[in-house]
Amino acid sequence: MKKSISVLLLIMVSVGAVVFAAPQISGNAGYIFRYSNDRIIQAIRDVNTSTLDFGTGLSAKIKFTLLESKALSQFFSMNCKSKAFLQSDMSSLNFNELYILYNSENICVKAGKFYVSWGTSPIDNPINLVESYNFSNIFSSPQRNPILGIQSTWWYDNGSSLELDAIPTFSPDIYPSLPATVESITSNFKNVQIGLRFSMMVGNYNVYLDAYHGFDHALDANNGDFYHYPVNAIGGEFSGPFLFNSNYNAYGEGMIALINGENSFVGVIGVNGFLLGGMMGLEVIRGLPGQSLLSPENAVVLYESKNINSTLAFESNFSLGFTDNKKYGSFVSGELKYQPVQNVSLSFGCNYATGEKGEYFEMQSKNNGFYLKGTVYF
Repeated sequence: MKKSISVLLLIMVSVGAVVFAAPQISGNAGYIFRYSNDRIIQAIRDVNTSTLDFGTGLSAKIKFTLLESKALSQFFSMNCKSKAFLQSDMSSLNFNELYILYNSENICVKAGKFYVSWGTSPIDNPINLVESYNFSNIFSSPQRNPILGIQSTWWYDNGSSLELDAIPTFSPDIYPSLPATVESITSNFKNVQIGLRFSMMVGNYNVYLDAYHGFDHALDANNGDFYHYPVNAIGGEFSGPFLFNSNYNAYGEGMIALINGENSFVGVIGVNGFLLGGMMGLEVIRGLPGQSLLSPENAVVLYESKNINSTLAFESNFSLGFTDNKKYGSFVSGELKYQPVQNVSLSFGCNYATGEKGEYFEMQSKNNGFYLKGTVYF
């Protein structure tokens, strides 16, 4: 079903581009070198975005990523005589977004493959139960997967809006490997996932009310088998000036979910603002990326983004994780970005995770390492 819809949309957009509109094209291409888990992996990554305007409120967008490392891997393996460089399975073409859009004064309708923007935290959004995670990308895991469905947004005269997402095909979290027995969620009317998001202004605060009906994207074990349990959830979000100092921004999001007969809570509360020459933030989070709603973990996160000068910027993240039964872990990452001209950047970064056995960051420690990226934007 996914392939059929994607092919149909691609044909529609291609025909429209030829007949009605000249596309606006942008993107970037670059080289990635990463050392992780005693392996050296490298690739050329090309990201392309085309936006098409057909007029009368109708437009379309195509965004795809081409990752090619086979030729590079063969070159390094032949010259360095090391199997660590041989990554012949890293060639892929992925459509990140592929949709058509109708936009009028009071309604917006989007159909195809696209991302949603639930949540107020700039780090992770545990209340975004609509999208799944991908843990199989060695260069940027975990990352959000786009949904395949229809989104309708109604805008009202008072500035509020109502978003409805209908997702006919279930997309689970993607892992490098899966257990032998995993329940399959078939695509039918009974298994359509629904997301509702109502936004409004309350004083100086953006306020959102959220609801989700669908399935947990993470796997849950039961008697040796693994399931994606049905979920019904309701919650909300806010962002606005910090109560004690309006120069800072406060934000929060939370969701109460009913899953497998149990109630579960996930959410974030945080504050950020300009401090010590850069943007800094502190947040407390319950429910980390890819975790089951039945066993969410907690973390305290400190993050910073700072421009050192006109060409150098630095980003860092420190997280302390802890489970309800008092297992602890930690995660630290940093990236230095050099941008000598507007359309070229060089980045060097590293990440390190550790923890007690079974804790979230301990399970992510196999991805510890460092990387180098060179990117050209066009």
